[in-house]
Amino acid sequence: MGGESDGPWYLEGFETRSQRMLRTQVRTLPFSVGRRTGCDLALDSKMVSQQHAEIFEREGSLWLRDLGSTNGTFVNGERLTGDRRLGNGDILHFADLEFRLVGSGNDDGVMPVLTKTMNLQDVVPGIGRYRELRLLLQQNAVKIHFQPLIHLAHGTLLGYEALGRGALENAPTTPGELFAAAEAIGLATELSVAFRNKAIEAAAALPDPPRVFLNTHPSELQDQEALLASLEPLLASPPPFAVVLEIHESAVTDVVSLQGLRRELDRLHVGVAFDDFGTGQARLVELAEASPHYLKFDVRLIRDIHLMPKKQDIVRTLVRMVLDMGIMPIAEGVEREQEAAACRDLGFVYGQGYLFGRPLPAANHGEDTDTHPL
Repeated sequence: MGGESDGPWYLEGFETRSQRMLRTQVRTLPFSVGRRTGCDLALDSKMVSQQHAEIFEREGSLWLRDLGSTNGTFVNGERLTGDRRLGNGDILHFADLEFRLVGSGNDDGVMPVLTKTMNLQDVVPGIGRYRELRLLLQQNAVKIHFQPLIHLAHGTLLGYEALGRGALENAPTTPGELFAAAEAIGLATELSVAFRNKAIEAAAALPDPPRVFLNTHPSELQDQEALLASLEPLLASPPPFAVVLEIHESAVTDVVSLQGLRRELDRLHVGVAFDDFGTGQARLVELAEASPHYLKFDVRLIRDIHLMPKKQDIVRTLVRMVLDMGIMPIAEGVEREQEAAACRDLGFVYGQGYLFGRPLPAANHGEDTDTHPL
């Protein structure tokens, strides 16, 4: 039930963009905090949920509760799991934004000096990387390395997989680090699109690439319209090579939806590859119905396969089934001649791995790309 707070009480902190001090009086209760414009305290940070938290009155005191936010509400460094009574001078965090609660006894017009009292990255992974990732995306500070895919029997080039890297000084560079942070703060799709855009641009410098394999992030499958929209501008002027879109095997859950995506990709003349396959035969029926052009077997199935007869029996059966479906199997993570020979004997058509070439910038791939050592 709403009412007027005893006070006055204020929340004091820094605005996100300008970093100037912000003092907001906690007036009518309950007092809402969130990213939504209609909140009593509207915060401009993607880390903050639309309706993040609220301050309310109970038995003459101010209390705080989290409203199911993604990145949490904290009081004096402790994440809320229930309602929390507030006191003068308490430090409140709404995701990555810090405020101090100041009571009427401090209503002297003097702004306190606020400092970070906790490292939220220890509590919410990715928060500490938010501004770095935002800057990386704004500056398009990404680069692309390309790794060849080779026909195992003939040594001829199938194409290159485009692998994104960060290029912002003093920020992570590996895709694993970047996506781990991006997933935690809702920027995985934006990062994935940035990598694809840069890959199409950079691939123009490759020596006659027949195909370029572009990655997606599993989150992009939740909004296929946005995924397709991200591709159409790239293909408005068809590039001088074929494009294959890689979809992580874990995203193969809704077969009907994937069939629709496959039809739209056919319209754009984009091929489909399922990546990191390795969860067993239970997925093969779904794979057959979704009909990718290529299926990339996870490195865990390939590593040391020449030393493991039982693993060879399992993989041989899977490869045969994939071929019967009209799908081309690709062995990932091939690093040794013995692994390549075993994969060829098991029926794999193509291979990818350090044996055939490490990921390199387009300019570092030699002009002689017709054959590769096996």
